[in-house]
Amino acid sequence: MLPPSQQSTLNGSSDERNDPNEYLQQSALEGSTSIMASITSRFVGHKIILSQWPYFKAMFSSRFDEGGSGKTEIRVKDTNAETFRQTLHFLYMGQLDSPLPEMLERVDPTKAEWTSWEGIYLAAHGYRIDDLRKQALDKILEHLGDCDAIAFLFRSAYLFEGLRGLVITQIANERHATIFNNETREKYVDHPKCYELLVELFKAFHSIREN
Repeated sequence: MLPPSQQSTLNGSSDERNDPNEYLQQSALEGSTSIMASITSRFVGHKIILSQWPYFKAMFSSRFDEGGSGKTEIRVKDTNAETFRQTLHFLYMGQLDSPLPEMLERVDPTKAEWTSWEGIYLAAHGYRIDDLRKQALDKILEHLGDCDAIAFLFRSAYLFEGLRGLVITQIANERHATIFNNETREKYVDHPKCYELLVELFKAFHSIREN
């Protein structure tokens, strides 16, 4: 974790008038690395801190390091800028920054100006940050009844065995029978796991009905 005087290094810049090197020079720590989360968003990280996590330690290795020793530029993929900013803030400060994420993804999860607990969960899983992943999971499960659990299941929850089972149970408990109507089936018919998920949902419905 960093002292408050160095928290400014966590702020991304989307203003082309700002020299990215200014953000590197703000930190008293050595090993500054410019991390690009999108075309316009640049953040500052430090090997001495981020290398505490296996994913980032590998990222700073010769296989991922694009700039050689000293100051480098690394590009992260599959995570939008705001999600990465929140993740980076957690790694430095042990908590997420304000405002806290929304619950689940919107229609366009690629937009850089917002994030969600779903996006945080996916990032934390990919970067192997267990504490953050658990925090995001708890938030998702806490409010899952207020969200479109069916869309969440087919969008990303199905990828994770533990989360998948919890979401299917939630849908079954809420008696979301619409999952079996023609409109819903047509919506997800091209999903690679459509048949498999429908079978699991049917079994969950049947099990609850028997009990």
